[in-house]
Amino acid sequence: ERAKSKASEFTKKDEYVVGDISKEVVRRAWNGEYDFNDMILLLKVLAAFGFTTFSPVANVLPVKMLLEMYDVSLEVEVGGRLVRFLAEALDKRFKEALVGDANYQLGDVTKKKIVGFMGKNVEEGDTYEFGDFSKAVKEKLDAKEQQKQGSSSSSSDGGVIDVKHVVEPIMDIELAKDLDKFDKQWKKQNNIEEV
Repeated sequence: ERAKSKASEFTKKDEYVVGDISKEVVRRAWNGEYDFNDMILLLKVLAAFGFTTFSPVANVLPVKMLLEMYDVSLEVEVGGRLVRFLAEALDKRFKEALVGDANYQLGDVTKKKIVGFMGKNVEEGDTYEFGDFSKAVKEKLDAKEQQKQGSSSSSSDGGVIDVKHVVEPIMDIELAKDLDKFDKQWKKQNNIEEV
């Protein structure tokens, strides 16, 4: 009964119907009607109910929000499984944004920043391949875990892993603006209903 009450409060509907929360999350995301606390709540819900139920919703959320959720999940140190789930959702969207339709790709500065996060350098000809974001997140989480455990942080080739930027957020104002532009184009291209 309490859960129904919370769901009704969240959706601002008297009667909860399955799917109402997902629709409300998507509506708020596309209208920019969310804040840090909303993201924390959504992360808690994901952790409690599982990620597979959220996957269809993640597929239609703005990439800007997914990246913000990724940053928040690092900040509040949620489990690695959630961070990996967000990374996979972002990988799907980055595939389109970085190598997809030229009419709605990300700008050069944003590409450089995102690809740089993955340990690649656009100016040296490095390109994004599907899965690169998830792989970079896994490496950063592993490095963070090694750092926490106080073990020697060495890579397989004997070099030292740079853990300096392990949990540094990706989002900044310039990136947010470019992602807003990309999300609007993506929404139009994919016929996402006005919410």
